[in-house]
Amino acid sequence: MSCMSYLEQSYLSTCRAVEILSGKCDNICVPIHHTSDYDLIVDAKGVISRVKVIRTECLAESGAYIVNLRSAGKEGKQAFCPADCDFVFVDCPEGYYLIPVTSITQKRSISLSRFLEYKVRLK
Repeated sequence: MSCMSYLEQSYLSTCRAVEILSGKCDNICVPIHHTSDYDLIVDAKGVISRVKVIRTECLAESGAYIVNLRSAGKEGKQAFCPADCDFVFVDCPEGYYLIPVTSITQKRSISLSRFLEYKVRLK
């Protein structure tokens, strides 16, 4: 996937998130206007949540994937703000993760090795 542009990778990861979450949610909405705060809105049994979709291929020497939480804005990279979304959906070569922001304490990056309990189990 490294031959694709960042935007193409982003769209593909969002499509994967929709595919996976569609089996777990009643409705999934894509915002009309682009926002760096979240990429999807999901309705799971009447609970509305905002989901940020992130793709990573960054592999640490330890063998764990690293997720960059910061978003690029007009004023450079901005630290992750947990108030902007409710979940982070991570698309990486080893699978997918749906991490509640209440479990994320870092502002720049996280190691997926600490979030194995949130790895999405595919049927």
